[in-house]
Amino acid sequence: SSGDLSIPIKNGDVINIASVSGLSPRSIKLTGEVKNPGEYSIQPGDRILDIINRAGGYTSEAYFQGAIFLREQVAESQKIAFERAADELENTIVDIITKDTIDTITQFTLMPVSNLISKLRAEEPPGRMVVNLDTLAMRTDPIVNFPVQNRDTLYIPKRPSSVSIVGEVLNSATVGFNPD
Repeated sequence: SSGDLSIPIKNGDVINIASVSGLSPRSIKLTGEVKNPGEYSIQPGDRILDIINRAGGYTSEAYFQGAIFLREQVAESQKIAFERAADELENTIVDIITKDTIDTITQFTLMPVSNLISKLRAEEPPGRMVVNLDTLAMRTDPIVNFPVQNRDTLYIPKRPSSVSIVGEVLNSATVGFNPD
C-alpha cells in the first residue's frame, strides 16, 4: 500500500506471474531485394510497410511488382478449396456412372479426371497472395498496407532485364530489354 514494489522474497514464498496472451514470438521473413534481408519480429499493429521500412526499404534493383508474398493461412484455405474441388469431381463421376449419362465409360475415359483428382489431393499450395507493394500506395491506402502475420514470407526479385513476347505471334520469345 506504500507504493514500494520491492518486497524481499523469503523461503517458502510463492510468486505467481500471470501470462499475457499474444506475447509469443512472431516474425516475418524478408528475402531478395531489400536492403537488409532477414527475419523481423512483428509488433502488435505492424503492417507490411512497417516491416519493409525496418528492413531498410527496397534496393535500387528491386522489382516489387514481381513480389512473392506467402501466408500459411492462405495455404490452408487453398488446400481446403483443392479438397472441395476433388470431392465435387468425384461426385460428378459417381453421378455420370449411376445415371448412365455416357454410354461407353471405361477406365481410360475416367483416367484423366482420376489423375486430376489425385493431383488436387496431393497438391500442397504455397499460400501465395497477390499484393500491391508500391510504396506510395501503401502509404496512402490502409487496405493496401495490410497487417502482417506470424510466419509470413516476402521475396522481392531483381528487376528483369528481358521482355517475354507471347500470344498471337509466330514465335514466342524472350528477348533482352532495350529502352529504345
